[in-house]
Amino acid sequence: MRSATPPAISSDPFTSASAKSAITLVVPSFSVVNYKLDTYWLQFGTITEGDDVYYWKITSPLMLTNNRRMKGTPDVDLYYGGQFTVGGNAPFPMGQFNMYVNESDPGRLLNTCENMTADAVTTNFTVDANKWYFFTPLYDVALADIEVSNNASYVFRYYDAQNRAVNGASGSWKNVDTDKLLGGQGYIFHCNTACTITFRADANGQKVLFSTKDVTRLLTANEAESTANRSWNYVGNPYPCYYDIFYMDFTAPITVWNGSTYQAYSIADDDFVLRPMQSFFVQKPDAVDQIVFHKEGRQLTTDIVHAAGSRAVKASNRHVFNIQIENDEQNDMTRVVINNEASTDYELSCDAAKFMSFESSVPQIYTIDSDGNNYAINERPLDNGKVKLAYYAGQEGYYTISALRADGQVILYDAELNKTIDLTQEGYVFHSEATGGANSSRFTLTFKVGGSSTTSIEELSISDDQDADLYDLQGRKTTTAHKGLYIQNGKKVVRK
Repeated sequence: MRSATPPAISSDPFTSASAKSAITLVVPSFSVVNYKLDTYWLQFGTITEGDDVYYWKITSPLMLTNNRRMKGTPDVDLYYGGQFTVGGNAPFPMGQFNMYVNESDPGRLLNTCENMTADAVTTNFTVDANKWYFFTPLYDVALADIEVSNNASYVFRYYDAQNRAVNGASGSWKNVDTDKLLGGQGYIFHCNTACTITFRADANGQKVLFSTKDVTRLLTANEAESTANRSWNYVGNPYPCYYDIFYMDFTAPITVWNGSTYQAYSIADDDFVLRPMQSFFVQKPDAVDQIVFHKEGRQLTTDIVHAAGSRAVKASNRHVFNIQIENDEQNDMTRVVINNEASTDYELSCDAAKFMSFESSVPQIYTIDSDGNNYAINERPLDNGKVKLAYYAGQEGYYTISALRADGQVILYDAELNKTIDLTQEGYVFHSEATGGANSSRFTLTFKVGGSSTTSIEELSISDDQDADLYDLQGRKTTTAHKGLYIQNGKKVVRK
């Protein structure tokens, strides 16, 4: 076998386990352990080291720890789906190192070896035609050095935070007018045909890619008349692997593009893992000048692996309500957090402004305060318990508003039909004409939290093998549920 990682077997050429047990398997020296850990290849009677070759294509997990190394200076393709872990302190020189990234199954590198080097490095991002991609380069890239396959035409844009501060949300995307893209800075790009776009690293870029340290990103302040438009920064995951936001030294919400709309996440409340090169928006709180990405957050999968219960949440005085709008094809979510220590004013440390999707077919939902601020996350005191709920419907049809999570009771009032519905008991289906804009006069939410005011929710214990789809409290389908609350068949359930 000359594969750096054990190939997946869909059709076994051997007729019996006894046939395999009599065969000696010769594999690359650094891959012996990987073959012995594979459920198929371990069935061979003997697995020994063979002669190495000097080109490796990594398509599945490969670990070079305890100073195990490839011989010489091999060329390495870390391909889609590849998971490459390098540890120890022995030098690990490579010739050409190519990393292949897409949004569904990127190659990922988790390096803890300070002596990993390469003669040349590229990152190759594969994209579809006529789609905007939100991304962050892992290192500085000269525009003149960018290569694109299929003779594609493309454009890069950056987010003008100063324009946002002065003029509000509209018109803030600007074409890149410099000679390079900055590592750690967020951008969007668009290609007119499906292609692979290649970013070449210079010597400093190679050091950045192979870094084993914490990464610090400085944040920029931009004063604005409206707090919701102040001090926006567009940054991203600095590591060539997945990253758990739990380990960021930062507490304000982040906003990401999920492929059809923007989703805000609270580091205090949400589990979320950034993929390699994924970008996100943040606002700089007044007393915070940077984000520190601690290296402990690096991981090779999207699984949440930090210890259960380790998140510091003041559960006694914070009551979270996740409100979703959906039609047959798309959905969007907003959040209200009742916290009597918060303010009714927009707060940089805990509130998140609503970013409206630029895809008109995607319904949008958000709350509005008395100053006209639009919220994706609205943390506020109970006050009179009432919050104005707005929505956008780009096309005529039926929509459903539901509570994915309710730490208490939430009542929806439809002023157009003079109807009241308890969202903790059922979702509300309504018909909407295509608004051509937002409707902010139809719906109001009323919240009750604590004591007897809280409506109980149905709790159902479910076993690991029960055949039913599970969704987490952010509305994401999951197949790796741990203990906690989930949505199943439209009901809140408890996995014990």
